[in-house]
Amino acid sequence: MEFEVPQFIEIEDKPFVFFTFKQFIFLVGGLGLGFIIWRVVVLLFGSAFLGLLPAIPVAAFVGALGFKIVHPKEAFIETVEHAFKFYVKKKVFIWRKRNKAPKQGDRSSRDLGTTDFSGLTPTLSGSKLKDMSWNLDTRGSSDSSAQIPR
Repeated sequence: MEFEVPQFIEIEDKPFVFFTFKQFIFLVGGLGLGFIIWRVVVLLFGSAFLGLLPAIPVAAFVGALGFKIVHPKEAFIETVEHAFKFYVKKKVFIWRKRNKAPKQGDRSSRDLGTTDFSGLTPTLSGSKLKDMSWNLDTRGSSDSSAQIPR
């Protein structure tokens, strides 16, 4: 038995002349929303020109949701969704202390009479894994001599 393998499955069908179903819904929805806004403003203020000022940008934005591609394979609506989630979600800021070199004229630890013991970490045992753990716990970075062989 032979089966036909579908090809070009990434391309959506266009049942409405040049538009896909999703584009057609956005187009009709944008035009409908623009018309509703225009009609409400005309009824409230009595000016057709004043009604176009808010209606055109809203209709254009909704129309852009269906057609605009910002990034390859990412539509404008997905970009708007990511932006909305970014502004709504709680953000976690991680602070990392960075050691800054002392400026000239600043008092350093040597001026205060303290001693730097960073190079004098004791070796606990012969196990390289324990040495690496000790090194990470005390200094925050691994030493090249205490790496696990592969």
